[in-house]
Amino acid sequence: MKNEHLPIYCNKRNFLGKKDLVVSFYTKRCRYGKCTFCAIPSRSSERNVSPDDIKFQIDWVWDKYKSEIDSFEQFSFGNDGSILDEATFPDNLLDYLIDKINQCKKAQVLSLETRAEYIQEERIKNIIKKFKGNVTDVTVGLETQDDEIRNKILNKGLSKELFESKVAILGNLGVRLTSYVMLKPSPYMSEDDGIREAEKTVAYLKETASKNNVDLIIYLCPTYIAKNSDLAKLMYENKYEPPEYASVLRIVEYCHKLKISVYTGLWSEGLAEPYCVCKADSDEEKKIREKILDFNKSVTELVQ
Repeated sequence: MKNEHLPIYCNKRNFLGKKDLVVSFYTKRCRYGKCTFCAIPSRSSERNVSPDDIKFQIDWVWDKYKSEIDSFEQFSFGNDGSILDEATFPDNLLDYLIDKINQCKKAQVLSLETRAEYIQEERIKNIIKKFKGNVTDVTVGLETQDDEIRNKILNKGLSKELFESKVAILGNLGVRLTSYVMLKPSPYMSEDDGIREAEKTVAYLKETASKNNVDLIIYLCPTYIAKNSDLAKLMYENKYEPPEYASVLRIVEYCHKLKISVYTGLWSEGLAEPYCVCKADSDEEKKIREKILDFNKSVTELVQ
């Protein structure tokens, strides 16, 4: 069979003490596609990608890691959009993917990245029923608790009402939530503004998760200027500076203070210019960066 595509991204990492296989499959791009800060859809297809093509990608991943596939404890999968959107990733292929994971001897965690609107109770029930591991996780980008920033500046298209209703579904089904939190998400923010807003967002997520008996992980995202994104022009006009590593560490420590597990993404996914991300020019900044990376690798998940 001729195949034109491989996954957009495929790699392994240590995620809070677990060996994690991370894959973003090449499919039709995010159907929402209106987030001003996001350049990720540019990597995906404008057209439908055939089921055979997606199945080929799954098999390719398993072949690539065949010598160590049984050693992975967590499997984190997305498609640069919403892997729970059946229009871009069909149900039967998700079933096929879970069947492959179930054959892996150490599989404990299945983590699926999606926009909130695709969290549907019956679909999640079916995933839980099919997956033989211990933890089903859904990863959603809230980004910020501030409604104005989230929906006017970032154009996320996500209300708190919808988000909270989906967290309630996760709570009813015993599913873990991982939520993206952007540090300094607005082009009008000072460094201190960014820290305060991230703390408010973490506190809001803790409250919402606790109310629904949901285990929570914060995925902290220091904001970068994404090339060709709608927000980039506004950031340049306002002479926006990405957050400092010291600020990132403050939010990590704040999460630990609240007994919340936190993982920090320090990679721009190749979508930003080098000068548009956190800078580690000085020896002190490099030490802070290494400290954050050590937290990512060694911190065990904390009980809510």
